This record gives sequence, C-alpha cells and structure tokens, in this order.
Amino acid sequence: MTHSTVEWEVEVSDAQDELPGAWVCVAAADEVPSVGDMVTRDVDGTPVIVVRRGDGELVVLSAICPHRGMIVEPVDGWTGRQLRCPYHFWSFDFSGRCLGTRGMPPLMNGRCDLDVVPHELRDDAVYVAIQR
Repeated sequence: MTHSTVEWEVEVSDAQDELPGAWVCVAAADEVPSVGDMVTRDVDGTPVIVVRRGDGELVVLSAICPHRGMIVEPVDGWTGRQLRCPYHFWSFDFSGRCLGTRGMPPLMNGRCDLDVVPHELRDDAVYVAIQR
C-alpha cells in the first residue's frame, strides 16, 4: 500500500471546465493504484482521504470523525484495512461506513459514517466539489 501527503495547488484543466460549480483536483488516480492505497489532502480547510475501496473504485471521504471531530487515520499505519479515530477508537471501512464504536452504544443507523465528499474522476484525476 502507498500513502502520501503533499500540498497540491489548484490546477485548471479542460476537465474542470466540464464540471459545474467549483471543483479542485486533489489526486491523480495512479497515486492510489491498489485496494487500500490512500492519500490525504486539505481541501479548502477540510481534511479528506482519497482511498481505493475493495471494489476498486476511488472514494473521497471526510477525514473528520463524526463523534468528536478528530482526524481519522489508518489502523496499523498506512498498511491497515480500516480508518480509526484516535480519540475513542471509532473505526470505519474504506467506504466510510462506521464499523464499531468501542465502549459506546450500538451504531445509529448510518448516522456515524464518514461523509463521502462529492467527487468525480476525469482524465485520471480526482476532483472534489468545493462546498461554500
């Protein structure tokens, strides 16, 4: 698995012209070539994770735990198969679904999942929508 954290500058391309609203390129698809590979980015002040799910699809997730707002991180460094909040150890799969809330009541019907950030894959680049 690979992981990278880099500063990205907004790059304007023909693909951005085709997407309505404000979109920012956050990753190249080849940065996350295999299942479980991920990169972290800051998008307009919001930490996000671009990850390749088990089905091979790319997804962009908010990296903010819905419980106490801590930044989630991969279990076992960047070689794990889950994301976890370091505060109360809530764990999430690579689709953002909450898998467990250690020491907490049962899950609340999907209300504990990580938010999926609106995104598009165009010309092997991952774009996310800027919400204002």
